[in-house]
Amino acid sequence: MYHRINDIRVDPWQLAVNPQNFDEQLQVLKKKYKVIQVVELAEQIKKGRISSNQVCITFDDGYLDNYENAKPLLQKYNCPATFFIASHFIVSQQSYWWDELQSIILETPALPQNFSIAIHTETLTYNLENNGILSEDQKQKHEKWIWPATPPTQRAALYLALWERMKPLPLDEIVSILISLNEIALIGSKKQSTGSSMNAVQLKDLSDEPLFKIGLHTATHPDLSSHSIEFQKNEICKNKEGLEHICDHVIDTISYPYGAHNPDTISVVSDLRLQSAFTTKASVITIKSPVYRLGRYQVLNINGEAFEKELSRIFRK
Repeated sequence: MYHRINDIRVDPWQLAVNPQNFDEQLQVLKKKYKVIQVVELAEQIKKGRISSNQVCITFDDGYLDNYENAKPLLQKYNCPATFFIASHFIVSQQSYWWDELQSIILETPALPQNFSIAIHTETLTYNLENNGILSEDQKQKHEKWIWPATPPTQRAALYLALWERMKPLPLDEIVSILISLNEIALIGSKKQSTGSSMNAVQLKDLSDEPLFKIGLHTATHPDLSSHSIEFQKNEICKNKEGLEHICDHVIDTISYPYGAHNPDTISVVSDLRLQSAFTTKASVITIKSPVYRLGRYQVLNINGEAFEKELSRIFRK
């Protein structure tokens, strides 16, 4: 499971692998394993027989760097991959909310020292270090911080608290909070983060490449388990309709945003007769794996040698 192929200085969720490391990782996969498509894996599960030594490559969200950096390297090594796309961001070109939040809280040069914001009935108040000015020491701490380690600054603590409260909300409420945060931070107009998505033309070009498949990732990237079955169905169906309109072919596999799902989610994907569904749970797939709760391993920003050792460890399980 990948998200981004890029050099990212602040990356608490470890979503990015830099292009050099990704190149080395693909070399390992090409040399040591058989890289197959998700659709082929689903067929093997259906038949009750999975071949050994196989790997699927997947990407979540639809970041522009998937198109600019991952695509040519995957083509270079002839490695198939599936891109799970949150369609709202492709069409609207709106920044992913977690990237904008990070940009506001962790990267804005100056914030109010006494930072306070109301979210529903709760008010979050933080007394920021250095009179709210982002120091070089803070920048370095943010660059080294990896969740779930304790936030190293009050800014990082504020960011995590906001992220945790925003994650279960529908996108319109999240956007409203971001507008308030921009006003508090005296940014004014919406701050553009570095986490831009592909556009529809680029997605169509990606989907036209025989090596690649497109998958569902909901329309607006909600935590599905926090919402009603009607909300979940609308998110998945809108995503399916939008992506099929852009790509001009049937799309029948999904990865759940944040890996979050519940019995209602399973009911929706079953009713839609999707072929497979993926979580973020780190587990090897076998013939006994539930087809709508398939596991994936998040790939970290490590070189080829470390990646090869990690894959060997996984396959020994």
